[in-house]
Amino acid sequence: MDLAQLLQGPAVVRHRGALFHSTGGKQLAPSAEVFGIETDAYGAIDQRDLNNAVALTLTPLGVWTQAHRDVLWRWQNPVLGQLITPRYDISAVDTGADTITLLGALEHEFDYLNFPRLGARVMFSIGPEAGTAAPAGLADGTLYFLGQPDPAEPRVRTLHTTEAAAIAGTGAIDLTTAGTGDFFLIEQEELVIHTYQNRKITFHNGALVQMPPLVHSATQSIIGQATFGAFRKNRVAASAENSLYTITKELLVDTPPDAADIPTLQYTAEWEGVGGPWEAFQSRGPITVTPQLTTAPVGNDPLGDLSLEITGVSVAATAQPDNFSERALLDVLKMQGAGARRGASRVRGDLIVAGTGVHTTVYGAGVTTAPQSFATGSPRAGEVQWISARTPGAPAFRVAAAAPAAPEGEGEGEGED
Repeated sequence: MDLAQLLQGPAVVRHRGALFHSTGGKQLAPSAEVFGIETDAYGAIDQRDLNNAVALTLTPLGVWTQAHRDVLWRWQNPVLGQLITPRYDISAVDTGADTITLLGALEHEFDYLNFPRLGARVMFSIGPEAGTAAPAGLADGTLYFLGQPDPAEPRVRTLHTTEAAAIAGTGAIDLTTAGTGDFFLIEQEELVIHTYQNRKITFHNGALVQMPPLVHSATQSIIGQATFGAFRKNRVAASAENSLYTITKELLVDTPPDAADIPTLQYTAEWEGVGGPWEAFQSRGPITVTPQLTTAPVGNDPLGDLSLEITGVSVAATAQPDNFSERALLDVLKMQGAGARRGASRVRGDLIVAGTGVHTTVYGAGVTTAPQSFATGSPRAGEVQWISARTPGAPAFRVAAAAPAAPEGEGEGEGED
């Protein structure tokens, strides 16, 4: 065995401006899906490429910063049908300010996650209509980096030739004409695995494809397993070198995690509007909130899968409530009495889990199971499960450091001048 050829050891992951250390290692799983050339007499006489896929799974260390939350729970309020490597419509070009405006709404707290981040890597692309001409200063099929002159307005952006310039707000590309026709930006964010042996694997077009569970516990990390995917560069053939990934020899410059950013807390849950012991309860084990993103492949026959389309988002939660009576656990299922009928809505109030610096909400929660155990040494309450119902256009869940700000005028004392 030649130790110079030894391949093992940890790595860090970078995506959308955030650095992720992990616990339990990281697993990169490239796979080749095939189809067989079948014959009646001889069976499969060849196996041919159908689709290639890349998945990276890891359990992030539990660093609880806004940058990490923005990556790991990006899809709190996605527009169904959007790509997981998003395409953005450009609605206006301002040649005086050298800015572009992205088409989109900002109606909810976390809708900014549906826009590219500061420093995002994007490809400029012009539409197929006849007579379309790019704004002078931009080239079709070219990669740029997005600045954000006003942090409160994610729709208005500048374009830069480097990520550093975009983040610093310097060297915006001079847009001397507005162009004609339809223009788009295609997000091409890198997914980087950088080993402590100084090998850097860069997937050129990565995305979060499955959000991690939130594990609210005094003794466990708050972040469960996340999954990232990698796709070919937009408009680049698989036969091209570096169309999917590049491997380089580069010194790893690591920023160690700060233990103060990793919460292990006492949590209290509240199921709003249900009353009784559900107004404030704790759990024997972790209170786990699990977002679930459903997707469908997007591509065509010659090229295969090029991205994923978001088709749904849902949330489930589990907890083992402490000090609950038999009646409280049975009545919450609404199997008898007022409102009990087949076809009735199971949605009740929002489920909120809160600790110091952590605030998680499952909107429109309804209980589906509330088991009880009758045994020596076993608590009566088993693991209760909630499912969510999303209000059309609104977030499916909320992950933040604090409760949302009260609407203006709410909470003000009566009789104030």
